[in-house]
Amino acid sequence: MREAFGLVESAWFFRRGTQTVRLVRVGHGGSRLSLLVDGPGSSRMAHHFDDHLACAIQQCEIERQLAARDFWLEHIGRPRG
Repeated sequence: MREAFGLVESAWFFRRGTQTVRLVRVGHGGSRLSLLVDGPGSSRMAHHFDDHLACAIQQCEIERQLAARDFWLEHIGRPRG
């Protein structure tokens, strides 16, 4: 997995019982983005995109899959500042 250094745009936290999944959208300047998926458990994935629409479509698909597995959105975090 490539490391994703950049500016965190926002994060979404999903929960099912004691299991959690965190989605983090990271901007790299211009239209380049990464979508990091942490969880459940020790599972980690990174998706990389050249435009915001492609990132949003992938994020929606991941959220749909989580909802189908009974995860629910617990919290949305945004950077302070």
